[in-house]
Amino acid sequence: MQSTNNLNPTPSQITEYFGDCVSLFPIDKQFNDISVGLYLKESTYTIWSFSHLPETSSRILSICEQFEKLLGLKLLENSSNQLFFECGSNHVQPLKFLFAQVVSKPSDYKFSDNQIQIKDSKSPFQITVENINNAYRVNLNSDDTKAKIRLRMINAGFVKYGGLHLDENNSLSFSCGKNHDKLIKMLLPYSRNLTSIEAMLEAESQRGQMTTSTLGFSQT
Repeated sequence: MQSTNNLNPTPSQITEYFGDCVSLFPIDKQFNDISVGLYLKESTYTIWSFSHLPETSSRILSICEQFEKLLGLKLLENSSNQLFFECGSNHVQPLKFLFAQVVSKPSDYKFSDNQIQIKDSKSPFQITVENINNAYRVNLNSDDTKAKIRLRMINAGFVKYGGLHLDENNSLSFSCGKNHDKLIKMLLPYSRNLTSIEAMLEAESQRGQMTTSTLGFSQT
């Protein structure tokens, strides 16, 4: 099932078509402040908006292309708004968090390089993530006490926002055991700063409650 924009569906029909609402982006600043939702049914994600504005379908396709480029999902054949993970897992936890981050970015946003690294926001350290046989290890360019504390916090961020498993050797992995470098790259800036992200999520939640109707979607 793809777009049903011309059928004026009700919220209950949308959940019947597309499954549960995983995440909501209440105000899309990249396109006329429409609300956009992410749904999941079985192994298929659907990006949907109740907006009737011209070019809404094009905006939805643009978001899907960002999902491919930044998160590694694949568009279903002959679809303009439905995607899936080739690994067979749904990875709901990272997508629930990253949906808003992807929608808010301009369509020309791309990763700066192939390495998974970033400057830490809470210390002078450089954070690098290595993929070793699809297990991810976070490294900081220091072994002092503060670096060890930061390492624990960053790993905790990956577990919380990405749903990764952290083993006794400080290796992180997804439940499918597959390569998801793109998810790691998108999660890294947020995993390094748990406190600020919690505040951001609370603000987004409150904004969504104030600007959306049933099931969190406004009809424009």
